[in-house]
Order: sequence, then C-alpha cells, then structure tokens
Amino acid sequence: LDTGRGLVSAGWHTRDGKLVVDATIPTGSTATITVGDVSTNIGPGTHQVIGTPELQALPPTSGT
Repeated sequence: LDTGRGLVSAGWHTRDGKLVVDATIPTGSTATITVGDVSTNIGPGTHQVIGTPELQALPPTSGT
C-alpha cells in the first residue's frame, strides 16, 4: 500500500513450524507486530519477525 509517507506492506508464511512475518514500514512511522503473546515494536525499513503462534480453534460459523 502506497501512503503519503511511503510503502507499507505485510505478509506471512510458516517455516519449520514457526510464523514468519515480513513487514515494510515507511519513514517516520512505527508498527507493532504481535505473534502469539510476544509483541515487537519496529521502526522504518523492512523487517522479519519470527515467532511461535498460539493457535486456537475457532467456533464454527453458521450460514456458510
């Protein structure tokens, strides 16, 4: 997403049972990435955060 401050992007994948989050934050901005019960504050640039997510089963939805 191109913003007034620059590019913002985020994506994720798994590797070796861990969740890998890739994020790009524009100049003059900060972000918080939370994986499971761990939060990481990041500043401008391209970052990769790796963690073990806490997986929870969601209840079934009606009307699917």
